[in-house]
Amino acid sequence: MTHETLIQLVLGSHAAILGSAFLGFIRFSSFSSSFRDWRNDIEETLKSVKRTLAINLGEKLKPILENAGTTTINILDSGGNYCEAEISPTAGESYRNTLFDFINDKAHEMARYRSLLLAHEAYSFWASYLSCTIIILMVVEFLTLAIIGYFGILNGENISDLLIILSFSISGIGVIVCFFGLIFLLINHNKGLKNRGCHD
Repeated sequence: MTHETLIQLVLGSHAAILGSAFLGFIRFSSFSSSFRDWRNDIEETLKSVKRTLAINLGEKLKPILENAGTTTINILDSGGNYCEAEISPTAGESYRNTLFDFINDKAHEMARYRSLLLAHEAYSFWASYLSCTIIILMVVEFLTLAIIGYFGILNGENISDLLIILSFSISGIGVIVCFFGLIFLLINHNKGLKNRGCHD
């Protein structure tokens, strides 16, 4: 293999990495349409679940709050004399029991909501992480192509094997870092879809 053929092979490899990174950015970054669609679906589901829980809680507490009336108790004031004081219906045992029953009945639903919220936050984080790492990788690949192409092809200079190995090492690290983010992105994407399906 001639040195020129090696340079062309190196340039082709870096061009392939650059192209793959660009496609990955379009598909998986926080600027992609798939990210916006997923985020909007999850946020709509979160709003729907919150609305449903609020309505259910209101229906549970409505009889207690409507029939509570004004309750007074006798308490000692600072002078040691008894006086009447109004108490809130939320301080009563019936209110606490109803609230406790509601939490028990809806515990699974609230746990799903929490999982969905965590998946939404994690997915947004990893999408931003992946966007940054892919942009950095594309910049590195573009500069590598420009430098090796200029000196190796246009000027016909002898590119050392060390420089070629270094360029592939940097690219390899960049690809691994991107795949690391992609794995966690897809994990949280699937968690979100799973918990969203539970609410549908």
